[in-house]
Amino acid sequence: GEFVADGYTLEGLRPSLSEVSIVGPQEVLEEIESIPISIPRQPGEENSRSFSTTVSLQMSEGVVWSNYSEISVWIQIGEVRSTIVFDDFQIRTRGEGEGLRANIIQSDQTAQITLSGPKAVLDELSRGDVSAYIDVSNYGVGMRTLPVEVELPEEYASRIEVSVLPSERSVNILEEE
Repeated sequence: GEFVADGYTLEGLRPSLSEVSIVGPQEVLEEIESIPISIPRQPGEENSRSFSTTVSLQMSEGVVWSNYSEISVWIQIGEVRSTIVFDDFQIRTRGEGEGLRANIIQSDQTAQITLSGPKAVLDELSRGDVSAYIDVSNYGVGMRTLPVEVELPEEYASRIEVSVLPSERSVNILEEE
């Protein structure tokens, strides 16, 4: 089977040696371009960020001697990453004080929201799990240019990078009539 678990990818593999001396018949040696290694899957390590392990060199048939039979290999594994883009995402206002209402000035009250992170996490999210808003809770009457904020389910928020275009909108906060 695969060395890394689903949702992960091999990002780096660095052997402790770059050369190995081998002895064998000339016709066997001429055919060898590289020496394969077999990395045993070890419980728990397939999801680690990085680790080192010792591996056996898999010599071609006919090789009679090698100065090394095993080497150390440093391995780095990372989560498969992905990006989702939600175009024309509706922006709302939040936190209007008592007797106040807020209006986004631009006729286009939408934004483009880009989410980047582990593919396994993004695959669980849908457009309905995301909200875009402008927080006006600390503001009274008047015009303001405020950032567009994005809310994600709490269990995913720390693992996802968010970008919003445009990143801010003009808001007019008025007294309700």
